[in-house]
Amino acid sequence: MTTDTHTRIRAASPEDMLALVPYLLGFRPEESLVTVLLSGSRIVLTARVDLPTRRQACPALDQLVGQLDEVGQRHQVDRVVVAVFSADLTRSSEVLRRLALDSPLPVVLALHCDRDRYRILAEDGVVSDEYPFDPTGSVAVAEAVLAGLGPLADRAAVADRVAPGEPAVVEELRQAAEEVDLPDDPGARAALMRSSVERGLQGGLDPVDRARLALLCLDLEVRDEAWLMMDRAEAEAHLEVWLSVARSVPMVLSAGPVSLAGMAAWLTGDGAMAWCCVDRMAEEHPQYRMAGLLQELLAQAVHPDTWAEMVTEMVDGREDA
Repeated sequence: MTTDTHTRIRAASPEDMLALVPYLLGFRPEESLVTVLLSGSRIVLTARVDLPTRRQACPALDQLVGQLDEVGQRHQVDRVVVAVFSADLTRSSEVLRRLALDSPLPVVLALHCDRDRYRILAEDGVVSDEYPFDPTGSVAVAEAVLAGLGPLADRAAVADRVAPGEPAVVEELRQAAEEVDLPDDPGARAALMRSSVERGLQGGLDPVDRARLALLCLDLEVRDEAWLMMDRAEAEAHLEVWLSVARSVPMVLSAGPVSLAGMAAWLTGDGAMAWCCVDRMAEEHPQYRMAGLLQELLAQAVHPDTWAEMVTEMVDGREDA
């Protein structure tokens, strides 16, 4: 789920909305069901799920309808655009009709897109004839590009950014870790974490720098120093720091860096990347608490604007401990 990042982009037609979806998600969806939640003229949230099979359709759509209701109330959403990206028109039409009937929010536009053509589901459930679709001519795309947005080829390309690196890269960090000497004093380790993150924010990290950050994350209170340094203004830079570490570490050291990368992705509004971090953690460290918290934030569509309040609660909790 991707959150609004306060970028002004106009979508004046069904073609604009379809063309904008990859920029909202961060990748080009395939065999996907996408919901774009609106409050007035503002896009609040964009969510993507795999297009359910006929066998999966009822429980999957029931779950989605429940989420739309919950998220709609939390974020004062008043309507929704639904789009299916698929070559299967029959299955797409069934899903669109079901959502149009059951959605707790008014469905103002229901679209089926198959690469270079699309159809519209009318209020009476009838699917329109095909219309040509060329995203390159969209004003919305031009504005998205000017705003610095750019989608990757697909979700797999997003996942690759946080996937474990090549064996040689991981081995290089493993060897670098042998050169790292961490202080025994907790306060000194916390200070070292802060200075190491600052170094990463200023430029590239070498293998010893990345190894140091990964080893510091083994101490959860020290890891949280890096977490508390994050804010929305610099979240992109923090994301790049922790992705560079996450791609380099062996599994035994991946929990902290991958979770911190996921938290930074959430702060940027990049739900796709945050979910990819959750997916890696589910495979490598399924009981890690920070990853569980990140999954809850994403599943409940908690907006990154709540981060300042969360930081205050974390700091107060430390002082009370």
